[in-house]
Amino acid sequence: FGDGGTSTLQNPTHTYSSGGKYTVSLTINGGADTQTKTDYIHILPNRGTPYLAADGGNFETNTNDFGSAVVTGSINLWERGTPSNAITTLNSQSNGWKTDLDADVTTDTYSCALYSPSYNLSNAGTYTLQFYKSMEAAYSNAPFGVYVEYSTDQGINWSQLGTYNDGNGTNWYEQDAHAVTPNGDAFSSNFSNQITAYDISSLSGNSQVCFRIVFIIETGWSGGYDQDGFMVDDFAITGEANDASLPVELNAFSAEALPGENSIRLQWRTESELDNAYWLIERKTADSDFERIQKINGQGTKSAATDYSFMDAHLTSGVEYTYRLIDVALDGTMNNNGERTVLLNVVPAEFTLAQNYPNPFNPGTTISYQLSAVSKVQLIVYNALGQKVRTLVNRKQAAGEYSVTFNADGIASGVYYYVLKTGNTVLIRKMILMR
Repeated sequence: FGDGGTSTLQNPTHTYSSGGKYTVSLTINGGADTQTKTDYIHILPNRGTPYLAADGGNFETNTNDFGSAVVTGSINLWERGTPSNAITTLNSQSNGWKTDLDADVTTDTYSCALYSPSYNLSNAGTYTLQFYKSMEAAYSNAPFGVYVEYSTDQGINWSQLGTYNDGNGTNWYEQDAHAVTPNGDAFSSNFSNQITAYDISSLSGNSQVCFRIVFIIETGWSGGYDQDGFMVDDFAITGEANDASLPVELNAFSAEALPGENSIRLQWRTESELDNAYWLIERKTADSDFERIQKINGQGTKSAATDYSFMDAHLTSGVEYTYRLIDVALDGTMNNNGERTVLLNVVPAEFTLAQNYPNPFNPGTTISYQLSAVSKVQLIVYNALGQKVRTLVNRKQAAGEYSVTFNADGIASGVYYYVLKTGNTVLIRKMILMR
């Protein structure tokens, strides 16, 4: 893995203890064949605040603090270095991050992002995100634009930072009806080395807040592709003082529905804990606010890994649940470690065929059934003589709950039978059509 760690598993997982670039090697055939990928994995570091340009945001020092990657498509334009095309003005020294240092943007449909370190904003107070931006764009609404996103859960979920004409921003988005960016808000003008800032105080209380600057472009427009794109320099976070080290170093946090049970299992893992008193688990649905459902003791101070698990049982199928994990220090300081959302679609424990409703009926009724596994399903209606009247279902279906409406227009009153066939299982129920 490039840090001294190894594995013989087919699909291994590995936790890196510090940021940086790592060279990874795969060895097979008893050591006869080896393939090596240089700087294959880039782990962005945790940083405290204030984080000034000289700490790494000038892209001259701590050069592994920032990285870039494809978001959609297959093209990543972001490069660190000295620009030499149309956009060349840097706020300081000689390096910036730009969408291709020496050429116009590449014409295709894709998006790519410049990623920041993860910042500890645990202490309550005022914080500001700031950077200098330069851009060359022919048109304000297409074919490309730039917007900023943030994450509080190590990049699992991303949310747009701010909107057009937002009072929290200075020189923030100029557009609110951009045709390419997801929400219409965008940087999409011409400017050179313009200072840009946003009040991110609403993110205080989170120990791992990271940002990404997303460049997005699509084909199909009449022009505007022969432009130099976007450049960033002197990225900074100002505000309250926070150490880079985290009271709790959270490595993983997941929530998953358990098949065949009305339950959701939460699991998380810490690599180390410092003065961690306990955990609070909070839950909400679309119809309710967050409520605290469980308190679990922490490890106090511990330098080794700890695995945690919690089962939330007796839940309702078809409901989307969101969980929030909070660690509470011995001094009472609380830190939100992000949210996880799960749609609970419970897999039935067995094949069942419910009584139709209404019954008796005229002319329509609903037939419900449950499948405990993927099955080829036939649902057929027969009359009292055993003659087939109508086939309601004849296809392969996944495990789950289903309902079918049977309309008996044109069918005489009487007793009918509906039969559910799934592999070797046959279930039969009687219904009465009463005109």
